[in-house]
Amino acid sequence: MCASCAAEAEAVAEEAPAAPKKAAAKKAAPAAAEADAPAAEAAVYHVATGSPAGTYRVDPDHSLAWFTVGHAGVALVVGRFDKMSGTYTFDPADAAKDRANISIEASSLDTN
Repeated sequence: MCASCAAEAEAVAEEAPAAPKKAAAKKAAPAAAEADAPAAEAAVYHVATGSPAGTYRVDPDHSLAWFTVGHAGVALVVGRFDKMSGTYTFDPADAAKDRANISIEASSLDTN
């Protein structure tokens, strides 16, 4: 789980009613990247309202490019690309100015 998702889950958990205590289970040590990442303050998260114009980066940890294709008329094959990046621009006042620039690494294909 990425640091921003973990912080959001923690903020939600703090607002939830206390659950009965269970026997403590051993937890694995967090990965080095997660352990070093600063936690976001709960106040940082808010309900999105409106349509903020701007250019945004695609978050590769929370984005997915997938497809289905028929196989010999008897089955569907589902595939995904695990590596992608890019930007998108959103202008709520003029849809003609909206743009997406997405790069998908073909070698990251996975059809399981």
